[in-house]
Amino acid sequence: MIKPTGVKFSTKQFIQLGSVVQFIVHAQGDVDAVCAGKNVRHVDWRGDKALLKALAADEDIVVVDSYLAERACYEELVAQGATGAG
Repeated sequence: MIKPTGVKFSTKQFIQLGSVVQFIVHAQGDVDAVCAGKNVRHVDWRGDKALLKALAADEDIVVVDSYLAERACYEELVAQGATGAG
């Protein structure tokens, strides 16, 4: 079971540690103002879970912050990270 950690983090902290941060965003309306200055890719990942898995395949950390994601989506990403396979 995936449990929230209660750990707070920010994009700035990850960048300061040398991480490359990319936001994969599916949103209705204009999110560019909110994401100004960020590495953002607009993708409807809900309709193409294979694409989401491919985008996450070689990443060390993946955070899915979405009430639209189904449990299976989280489980597949966790399994992929545990095995290193797509």
